[in-house]
Amino acid sequence: MNDLARTVEALLFLSAEPVSVDRLAEACEVSEGEIVEALARLREHYAEGFRGVVLREVAGGFTLATDPVAERAARRLLAKPRTPPLTQAQAECLAIVAYLRPVSRPEIARIRGVASESAVGTLLERGLIGSWGVSNVSADGLREWLELGTPSLVQNSYSLLERGDEAEVIPLCEAHGIEYQAFSPLAGGWLTGKYRQGAEPPPGSRMTMRPEPYRHLDSESVHAGLERLANAAAAREVSTAALALAWVLGEVGSVVVGPRRPEHLENVHEALSLSLSATQREEVGSFFD
Repeated sequence: MNDLARTVEALLFLSAEPVSVDRLAEACEVSEGEIVEALARLREHYAEGFRGVVLREVAGGFTLATDPVAERAARRLLAKPRTPPLTQAQAECLAIVAYLRPVSRPEIARIRGVASESAVGTLLERGLIGSWGVSNVSADGLREWLELGTPSLVQNSYSLLERGDEAEVIPLCEAHGIEYQAFSPLAGGWLTGKYRQGAEPPPGSRMTMRPEPYRHLDSESVHAGLERLANAAAAREVSTAALALAWVLGEVGSVVVGPRRPEHLENVHEALSLSLSATQREEVGSFFD
């Protein structure tokens, strides 16, 4: 075969659809007559009975097709789809998910030390992981993630003392059907009533072990809000922590709590049994305005 015939052969091999003579001529920058001549050479080269691939004229164009003799073998081959092995990045991500589940996408990237969007996306497509979420994400950050796909969960810090996500993040989650999960719903213990204005923090509390994230809460306005919260909780005969948790549960889908002792779960049980109306949640939310 000459160069033109080989070029036409390559184009037919690359195209998933039959290619017309005029399109082949345009691609090869030759006349239609030269294409017809090249196709004649290919027809001889792929004469039926000599090769497993034949030249067919279909739907106003030409295509390379398998010889009918190979049909049964081809069906058996294609009936068993080949699954490519996992890449190292995909295997690492899958191992992290299996060990830590549930785990957020940023956490996977932090553990691996590199971006993991592509690897996690492939694992999702292949059904090896069921969902993915993001944490500590801003509204702009969530919009960037939404360009790659829709996470099933957003996990951010949210409480009566930290309500910034109400402006954009939570509405974004609602608009895209994403569950919003609040962690630190008691603001590092501040909403339990353990901290008193002018008094030393209790031994072993976060304000003695890791005070930096919470120093800004040590203000007159916050302590005044805490007093109002404590009074409201006492009126309902529940703990301050239970009322704060119940408020969060009424505002978002779920919360993450980290009890350090079994008795800490009592606040959770109280909160689950406490149902606040929208008006009541608005009242409690106003304590820190």
